[in-house]
Amino acid sequence: MNLRPHQEQAIQMLRQSLRSGKRRPILAAPCSFGKTITAAALMASVVARGKKGIFICDRIKLVQQSLEEFTNHGLQFGVIQGNHELTNRHAPIQIASIQTLARRPRLPEFDLAIVDECQTHYASLTKIMEKYNNVPFIGLSATPYSKGLGKHYDDLIVPITPRELLEQGYLCPVDYYGGRNVNLKGVKTKALSTGGSDYDPASLAAATEEDEGLVGDIVRNWLEHGENGQTIAFAPSIKHSKHLVETFNNAGITAEHIDGYMDAEQRQVIYDAHDRGEFKILSCSRLLNTGYDAPTVT
Repeated sequence: MNLRPHQEQAIQMLRQSLRSGKRRPILAAPCSFGKTITAAALMASVVARGKKGIFICDRIKLVQQSLEEFTNHGLQFGVIQGNHELTNRHAPIQIASIQTLARRPRLPEFDLAIVDECQTHYASLTKIMEKYNNVPFIGLSATPYSKGLGKHYDDLIVPITPRELLEQGYLCPVDYYGGRNVNLKGVKTKALSTGGSDYDPASLAAATEEDEGLVGDIVRNWLEHGENGQTIAFAPSIKHSKHLVETFNNAGITAEHIDGYMDAEQRQVIYDAHDRGEFKILSCSRLLNTGYDAPTVT
């Protein structure tokens, strides 16, 4: 398995952490670091020693992305997620949905657990970590800032920063553009699990839906700055996302909406079509904000 220098460094730092007596380190690494590839390399080393591992995800899409990555690297694995077609309890590696694990009375034995997107911590995961308190758990996250995360993990591994990845050519430079301001007077805020606060999604959605000129401004800005590239749009509500898609399509720019009420197969058809460039804008509301890989998006 060919790893980049920062991925090799991450593995060495994690091993040093475990050798020092830590049992719950977090690998804090930016988006596009290659955390899943790094996890695959760790799992391969576990299997090479005749042991077993489990890779835990919190979303069906992340299960799918992980099994594709593990397949690309020739790993033998089973999937624990509903009645998945790749179920194989005897495989040395399991890719598991935390929601399915929470409902299973018996779990397969494992010698290493890796928790993807560990900043989202579930009570069911706490129970699993307590039950397997002699097994190392490695968390993966680009944003390990959730309040209380230190109760579950005991070390923070930072092999490289986003700026260093940019300077070394592993990340693309980012351009930021701001549209006109929305009137946020009266929009409520809510506390975040990471500490601090942010706008309440329902209240923010109501404000954006009432601003009739906002969507048109988004379309005009995309035409000016979007460079006709593959795009993902994040809307504050499903209603606003659908309105955004309708407006783009009316302007002659192909767009599709997805949401969590669609079944997984329907969403996958849309993901694949977007990856193939069959339409430009993929719009959603709080569905693809964690761990989604979209290499065609510019």
